[in-house]
Amino acid sequence: MSDVRQIKHWRAPVTLSATYEKLLAAIGTSEFGSTVRDSLMSLTAGARRVYLFEATDRVRNDLQYSFCEPAIAGLFPAYRKWYLGLDPVGDAFPAAPRHGDVALQRVLPSDIAPPAFRRRFFDDAGIVERISIIQRGADAWRVINVSRHASDGRFSDPTAVDIEPKFHGSLDQS
Repeated sequence: MSDVRQIKHWRAPVTLSATYEKLLAAIGTSEFGSTVRDSLMSLTAGARRVYLFEATDRVRNDLQYSFCEPAIAGLFPAYRKWYLGLDPVGDAFPAAPRHGDVALQRVLPSDIAPPAFRRRFFDDAGIVERISIIQRGADAWRVINVSRHASDGRFSDPTAVDIEPKFHGSLDQS
């Protein structure tokens, strides 16, 4: 089972102000996805994949942006057909039930029950961890998934930059 935590009373530290301003300026432009990717790459060593999407429930979502290996992008139709409903990110939505609520989910390959899904999207590609940040909007959840490769270790490894402290909020187990 993946680790899902609700984030309460979060705020970005002053050191992220310039990055945050770039993100705000990019909202609604064609550069938004690449600005998110570049911001993540500057803050977290080893981010391998980035997905931005909005979901109205576990199986209905709209991919807004993706940055991943071409072979993985080619698997999107198979993912939507067979694995979307099984993806642990759907388990995190209840941790952000009200408008503005935020949750963080940490998924390890061992959290992926279907062997074919785990093998194709995690093991074969050397992905050792995926972090999802979920925020409830007025009509949907906004989600960003960021994955790390084995060569860089997990986000929580001592040599990596961990996403969690960047929020300067309390992480309540849900």
